[in-house]
Amino acid sequence: MSDFVYLQSHKFLDMKAVSTYLILLLCFQTNLKAQESNENGVAVNSKKDPELWMSLEENSQFLEAASYLLYKVQSDSTRNKHADYWHIGRMYGYLNDYEKAIFYLSKSTENINPNDDEQWWWYFYGTIAFLERDKEALLKYMTKLNIGHTQYYEPNAKTLVSLYKNFEKGYREASLWK
Repeated sequence: MSDFVYLQSHKFLDMKAVSTYLILLLCFQTNLKAQESNENGVAVNSKKDPELWMSLEENSQFLEAASYLLYKVQSDSTRNKHADYWHIGRMYGYLNDYEKAIFYLSKSTENINPNDDEQWWWYFYGTIAFLERDKEALLKYMTKLNIGHTQYYEPNAKTLVSLYKNFEKGYREASLWK
């Protein structure tokens, strides 16, 4: 089932939003074609070029970034769905749409095992706890991640600390620790 059908069946979108979503997809398709080749029509290496969604995020265009990533996930079977759904969830979190954020963050965990990477799961559960407004659970996972995390997970540990310290703020503001 496509996300469009899922979203429509769960009344996340009204007809105005559906129209906006379709227009965004058409814009992204046009933008993608422009980015995929240079002025001479030669394909560019998309691995070296920054992704459009990152630019959109930097410009606080969170809905557009989420829509772009949804388009990419559905149209490119080689995508890292785990990472893409995580970032879609973050974008909805930045919009303070915690229901959709939780849906997409949870979707990012499909086909991965909680025993595979314990530290990542602590970050996941801590983030979900913040979005569900469960400060006690957030404290639990923040503490677990901060006791003996690897260098790789230092940013995630700092994010959970920031979420805890700024619990009364929205997700985007609360997650900023730099």
